[in-house]
Parts: sequence; structure tokens; C-alpha cells
Amino acid sequence: MVRLVSEQQIEQLADQLGESDTFRVGEIAVDLDPFDFARTGAPMVDRAIAFSGPSGIRVAGLGTAWRASASGPPRFADLKSKMT
Repeated sequence: MVRLVSEQQIEQLADQLGESDTFRVGEIAVDLDPFDFARTGAPMVDRAIAFSGPSGIRVAGLGTAWRASASGPPRFADLKSKMT
């Protein structure tokens, strides 16, 4: 499991929030590699996806809202019929 925040950051957040019964907002910086995020959450969802591009962009996603597959020459028509 990837630890997203340190004990020190949790203490800083607690100091920002204080004790109150009302809505409170705090802010801490989190340096998170999207690929670590995907690896950590993968066992909890049906699918984890990660992508990196030549420009250095790194994107990850967890879970699938909807999935379809098709093969052969009519595959695009098959997929279209599943989507409409």
C-alpha cells in the first residue's frame, strides 16, 4: 500500500482544522505518482489503467464504468450497437 501522506502532514492538517462542529477545509501537498496510485488501488477494482507519453505525462485510472469488446470485420458496427 502506498502511503499518501506522512505523519507530519496529518499533524499539519489537524492543526489547520482545529476542533469544530462546522464544515472545515484544510490543505496539504501530496506528491503522488499516478502509476503508484494505480498499482495500489488495482486489487480493489476490476481494472487499472496507466498511460505515459513522450512528453512526460503520466495518467492512471481505476475502475471501469462500462466495457465492450468485438472482433472481426463487423467489430465497429457491433460496438456501435452496444453503445446505442
